[in-house]
Amino acid sequence: MSKIINISLFIFLIVGCSYEPILLNKSSSFKFINIITNGDKDFNKILSKKLSDKNDGDKEYNIYITTKKKKEILSSDTKGDPKIFKIKLDVKFKIEDSGKFILNNKITKEFTYNNMKDKFELLKLEENIINTIAQKISNEISKSVVHKN
Repeated sequence: MSKIINISLFIFLIVGCSYEPILLNKSSSFKFINIITNGDKDFNKILSKKLSDKNDGDKEYNIYITTKKKKEILSSDTKGDPKIFKIKLDVKFKIEDSGKFILNNKITKEFTYNNMKDKFELLKLEENIINTIAQKISNEISKSVVHKN
C-alpha cells in the first residue's frame, strides 16, 4: 500500500511542479553559424550534425571543436583476447562572438562495455555509444552557452 502512495505522490509532485526536461522542445536563443572541427573525423561529423540541429536562435556564434577519441582494452581473457573495452572522448571547444572568445571549455566522456563474439553487433554497439556520447556533449555545449549569456 505504501508503494502506491509513494508512486502517486511522486507523480503528483512531478505534474504539479510542471516538470519539464531541459532543452526539450525549446528553441535556443543562439545558433552556430560556423562549426570548425579538428580531430576524429567520424565523431566530428556526428557532433556537428547534433549541434546544427539546435540552430534556430537569433544570436550567432562560431564554435571551434577539437576532439580526441581513444579506444582501449581494459581486460583480456587467458588467451589474450579482449574482454572489456573503454571508449574515451575528449572534446575541447571555444565559442567566438564577434571576434572575441567568450567561452573555452573541455568535456570528457568515457564508456566501458564488454566484447561480443559477433563483430557486426560490436560495431553497432560502438556506433550507438558514440551517438549517445555526441548527444550528451552537444547538450552540455548548448547548456554552457545558455549559462554564459
